[in-house]
Amino acid sequence: MPLTIRYVFSRIVWIGTVLVSWQAIVAIVHNVHVAPDLMYLAREAYPSFAIFGDSFGNDYVEATRTLAWHAGRTSERAVVGLVLGGMLGMATGFSIFASTRGQRAARSLLAAAMNVPLFCLVPLFVYWFSGRELGIVLYVVIAVGLFVATATYEAAVNIPQRYFWQAALAGAGRAAMLRSVVLPAIVPELLLTLRWVLGLTWAFTLGAEYLSSRSSGLGFLAYQSYLYADVGKLLVL
Repeated sequence: MPLTIRYVFSRIVWIGTVLVSWQAIVAIVHNVHVAPDLMYLAREAYPSFAIFGDSFGNDYVEATRTLAWHAGRTSERAVVGLVLGGMLGMATGFSIFASTRGQRAARSLLAAAMNVPLFCLVPLFVYWFSGRELGIVLYVVIAVGLFVATATYEAAVNIPQRYFWQAALAGAGRAAMLRSVVLPAIVPELLLTLRWVLGLTWAFTLGAEYLSSRSSGLGFLAYQSYLYADVGKLLVL
């Protein structure tokens, strides 16, 4: 059986197992406010998102439009944070590696910043910026920037020394080594870093939206659903 068909089949089996397991939990708990069944999610929870739009009742079309709009807002913030944070992080990590003075202090400062639980900073940014758009985006930029800066610096440090020796034998100076050796060598590791930074960026954005009562986005919807103990909406999200 081709790999693609096998993969699709395994995904279908996995999803089916999850759904059957959830229905079993629903049958055991027997409380729609704690563990709503799939029919309740489809008939009640999903269309009730219309109340966050221009409807006062359950409306599939308005609910879909509302979810799409909020998902778009979250995606916009995540993309802006990823792009700006990525550029800031790469510039910072590369600058620390390239610096000849203060590298040890800058490296220690970066390591100390990475040891700070970044999600614990969300309430501070909400307090400082009163839930405004700038606070959400700035938090995502800083969080992503710290991860990318660390990854950039570590990728540069892990470059084999023989590359620098060969460049030195060819007469390359420090600036030429940074341009022709370091930059090309760190690209593969940065591409791998991008894979897990994408997921973290989405999580950072949702976390910032979650605690911002003046916000929008999927994190904002999750928080509103939590306030009213609406497990159905939380499961849909």
